[in-house]
Amino acid sequence: MSTIKISETIETVESVDAVQPPKVVGPVDRASARDVASSNNVFSKLLQQLWLVVGSANIRVKILGIVLGLVLLLGFTVTIQVRQLVSQSMYTQLHPPDLSLFVGH
Repeated sequence: MSTIKISETIETVESVDAVQPPKVVGPVDRASARDVASSNNVFSKLLQQLWLVVGSANIRVKILGIVLGLVLLLGFTVTIQVRQLVSQSMYTQLHPPDLSLFVGH
């Protein structure tokens, strides 16, 4: 059995985190890096605005929004499934696979 001192473990973790590989960016990668940075910037601004609106709402409104969203999602899913099952059932009843009306023609 070996014992490890916590201070040695923390120093080892900090030294591993401090080592980072050098970044190599070519001329084409710089343009794409700028595009990604600008899109991340726009996304983060939109996320901040959304969080300001959502964060300022009352807890009852938040819970109501979650419940309403789940009810609408499940209702939409059940509607699609029932529509598909009813149309398949009606098609099977109108066009039975084993029945032929024109035998011999």
